Amino acid sequence: MFSCSSCGAVLSRDVNAARNIAAYAATASVEGAVASGAGETLNARGAPVGPIRRRSPP
Repeated sequence: MFSCSSCGAVLSRDVNAARNIAAYAATASVEGAVASGAGETLNARGAPVGPIRRRSPP
Protein backbone atom coordinates (compact mmCIF):
# COMPACT_ATOMS: atom_id res chain seq x y z
CA MET A 1 0.00 0.00 0.00
CA PHE A 2 1.10 3.55 -0.72
CA SER A 3 0.03 6.38 1.55
CA CYS A 4 0.57 9.97 0.34
CA SER A 5 1.90 12.12 3.17
CA SER A 6 0.56 15.28 1.50
CA CYS A 7 -3.07 14.40 0.82
CA GLY A 8 -3.54 11.15 2.78
CA ALA A 9 -4.61 9.11 -0.24
CA VAL A 10 -4.06 5.36 0.18
CA LEU A 11 -3.47 3.33 -3.01
CA SER A 12 -2.85 -0.34 -3.65
CA ARG A 13 0.27 -0.69 -5.78
CA ASP A 14 -0.85 -4.12 -7.04
CA VAL A 15 -4.20 -2.79 -8.27
CA ASN A 16 -2.51 0.20 -9.89
CA ALA A 17 0.04 -2.05 -11.62
CA ALA A 18 -2.75 -4.32 -12.91
CA ARG A 19 -4.61 -1.32 -14.31
CA ASN A 20 -1.47 -0.04 -16.04
CA ILE A 21 -0.77 -3.45 -17.60
CA ALA A 22 -4.38 -3.80 -18.79
CA ALA A 23 -4.33 -0.30 -20.30
CA TYR A 24 -1.03 -1.01 -22.08
CA ALA A 25 -2.27 -4.37 -23.39
CA ALA A 26 -5.40 -2.72 -24.78
CA THR A 27 -3.37 -0.19 -26.78
CA ALA A 28 -0.18 -2.11 -27.67
CA SER A 29 0.28 -3.40 -31.19
CA VAL A 30 0.67 -7.15 -31.56
CA GLU A 31 4.00 -6.70 -33.35
CA GLY A 32 5.54 -4.68 -30.52
CA ALA A 33 4.12 -6.73 -27.66
CA VAL A 34 6.36 -8.91 -25.58
CA ALA A 35 5.06 -12.36 -24.75
CA SER A 36 2.01 -11.91 -26.94
CA GLY A 37 1.03 -15.54 -26.72
CA ALA A 38 3.28 -16.48 -29.61
CA GLY A 39 6.30 -16.41 -27.33
CA GLU A 40 9.30 -14.19 -27.42
CA THR A 41 11.45 -14.16 -30.53
CA LEU A 42 14.83 -13.08 -29.15
CA ASN A 43 16.73 -13.95 -25.99
CA ALA A 44 18.66 -11.45 -23.84
CA ARG A 45 21.65 -11.63 -26.21
CA GLY A 46 19.53 -10.99 -29.29
CA ALA A 47 19.69 -14.57 -30.59
CA PRO A 48 16.49 -16.13 -31.92
CA VAL A 49 14.66 -18.57 -29.64
CA GLY A 50 12.13 -21.28 -30.26
CA PRO A 51 10.11 -23.82 -28.35
CA ILE A 52 11.97 -26.24 -26.10
CA ARG A 53 12.58 -29.48 -27.93
CA ARG A 54 13.05 -32.43 -25.68
CA ARG A 55 15.02 -35.41 -26.87
CA SER A 56 13.24 -38.74 -26.75
CA PRO A 57 14.98 -41.39 -24.65
CA PRO A 58 17.29 -43.74 -26.57
